[in-house]
Amino acid sequence: MAGLDSNTKLALLYFPIGGRAEAIRLTAAAGKIPFTNKVFTFPEFMDIKNDIEMLPLGQVPVLQMETDGKKSVITQSSAILRYFGKLGGLYPSDEVDALQVDSFFALLE
Repeated sequence: MAGLDSNTKLALLYFPIGGRAEAIRLTAAAGKIPFTNKVFTFPEFMDIKNDIEMLPLGQVPVLQMETDGKKSVITQSSAILRYFGKLGGLYPSDEVDALQVDSFFALLE
């Protein structure tokens, strides 16, 4: 899988439902992307909602990434979905084809 360092750990944080994370989970499965699916209840979410290190925008889903001790948190489901698509070889490298995929994504938002 291109682009994913073998030392990189990915964790997707969301509720135990499909919602905005389901397309990301399915893309990870189709692209054989190893990740940890961290789920929490709504009351647990309310406890961590204001933790800007864990949830920078106070919303989910978020993708936690760690490589060689360096941690980052990525927000926005469409950005995470595109990233997983690229990692799994499911997102087109041709710019016009990618534009068409992005156009379809915009319809879903």
